Amino acid sequence: MKIKLAQLVNSDGALGRLIEERLPARLSFTLASVVRVITPRIQDYNEARLAILREYGTPNEAGDQYRFPDIEIAKKAWAEMKELEETEVELADIAPIRLDERMLEAIQITPQDVLALNWLLQL
Repeated sequence: MKIKLAQLVNSDGALGRLIEERLPARLSFTLASVVRVITPRIQDYNEARLAILREYGTPNEAGDQYRFPDIEIAKKAWAEMKELEETEVELADIAPIRLDERMLEAIQITPQDVLALNWLLQL
């Protein structure tokens, strides 16, 4: 399965909430396997994103926000981040998860999380 990094990163929170649910054993195993595969990809994305911010910007005192010297440099940084987010990654060991009615009844999930996980869950 191929997926853009932006979609993968945007689904991280929803997947984190989903794996906190008490689920049937098979679904729990499958989700744990998915998390093991995507976690390194998300970490790599975060490192690359931080490298872009450090290259073009200056951190504030807390180190949690970056300022850019001018709008042109900010545009360059955002263009590189957009390119990074559009990068497709291969998730060879992951196949969409088909949820049957019994599984759906076991899951407490918001519509927002369903949208974030639409690449992974087949209803």
